[in-house]
Amino acid sequence: MMTTFVVIIAPGSRGDVAPLLALAQALKTQHVDVAFACHAKYAQAAEDNGYNAHSQNFYALKGHKDPEAIRGGPATVGDDAEQMWSLQLKDYKACLLTGEPWGGRKPNVCLLNWFSMPALHVAEAADVHVAFTWFTPFTRTNDFTCFLCHSHDNSTRGATLKDIPQGLRRFVGDGPMAVARSYVVFETLLWKAFGTTMDTWRRELRLPAVPQGMTQEEWESGGHFALALRSKIPILYAFPSSIVPRPRDWPPWAQPCGYFVPPTSSVADEPMPPSLVKFLAHDDGDLGRPVVYAGLGSAATSDPSASFRVMLTCVRAVGARLVVVTGGGKGLVVDDDAGNDDDVLVLPYAPHSKLLPRVRAAIHHGGAGTTGACFSAGVPQVICAVEFDHFFWARIVQARGVGDGAVSLRGDNTRERLGASLSFALGPEASAAAQRIKADLSKAPNGSDVAAAVIRAVANAV
Repeated sequence: MMTTFVVIIAPGSRGDVAPLLALAQALKTQHVDVAFACHAKYAQAAEDNGYNAHSQNFYALKGHKDPEAIRGGPATVGDDAEQMWSLQLKDYKACLLTGEPWGGRKPNVCLLNWFSMPALHVAEAADVHVAFTWFTPFTRTNDFTCFLCHSHDNSTRGATLKDIPQGLRRFVGDGPMAVARSYVVFETLLWKAFGTTMDTWRRELRLPAVPQGMTQEEWESGGHFALALRSKIPILYAFPSSIVPRPRDWPPWAQPCGYFVPPTSSVADEPMPPSLVKFLAHDDGDLGRPVVYAGLGSAATSDPSASFRVMLTCVRAVGARLVVVTGGGKGLVVDDDAGNDDDVLVLPYAPHSKLLPRVRAAIHHGGAGTTGACFSAGVPQVICAVEFDHFFWARIVQARGVGDGAVSLRGDNTRERLGASLSFALGPEASAAAQRIKADLSKAPNGSDVAAAVIRAVANAV
């Protein structure tokens, strides 16, 4: 019997890599051979999960210079976009076409996240089946607008035609399917941004200029987004339908699986820094003051020092203490003097699975992974949205009753808005809602296991 071999290609930041490492573990428990590709910055995380170049199951992607800035898009990760595109093509050919990192083996299936979607063309050339592993909805629906429509002006709404930004209304039009067309608008805009490069890739890969079964018009308007839809490529969403209800008009191949989390044994093995253990111990001790988490992941703010100061001011105003996790992004810069205060602890990294269950509220950027970790830990949330899907998740957090919408770190009333949101998060209503969600999620299957079963079915159908 042929062994199922799956390659996971995961460019992006820690928040993009960690859930897919959890999925890789789930696949291995289901007797699937897995190889993993991500930026070299996360090679140690991959090594901790059993992936390394010596074992011919790890590859360090070279086509994305700065994984913490990846949300800016491939064209902004380096000064020379053409060189970056060239390196990305080499990455994807190595992983899928030549199999060089894997000792010449070619996978049965490859898993692509949002940022590795261009590898779809290389998979076509290599005749490798594809499944997408995405963290935020990007499947056409009339239930809510595309997350790229959201901003601070409409982040608490965003689900209806009237909430589509005015600048997009003329492209979306009117009628019963107008909300769904917001996705088509962004498919087209994104394709226009790098479609010429993809056409070059297809020539180099000796693929037809227009994929089989597609019209020239379809290709020019949607590119590989339209190709994915026509090909019915499975989309495995790393969130549960209890958090984002599955739209009734989604196709059957778009499936919310649940959060991709590592096995309990793996979580138990990850230690907390001693300074964090000591700081949290005071929560039930002499100080008796609640702890609030703050971190902006890979997001960048216009004034990182000011962002930290306003968070600290608001946390102190409600009589709480603050754990700041700076991560690898450029969102928060802690003042030297504040870092020495006994009500502030600053860390470069802390495991969400250990930290979040111990805090009373979390102030964060609204990334899909952090939002899901807070839901799972039963923690009310204050979303300081910066870009892209952050606004979508702020709206979901508000809809679930554990937060009250996106907070802007650039507005004139940031302090008042952040203070009000933090007071709500520390209140009984948000706390009760968060605990109910935690209880519900604890009874649900691990999304990694659900996704792994789908992937095995895809591989078996090859």
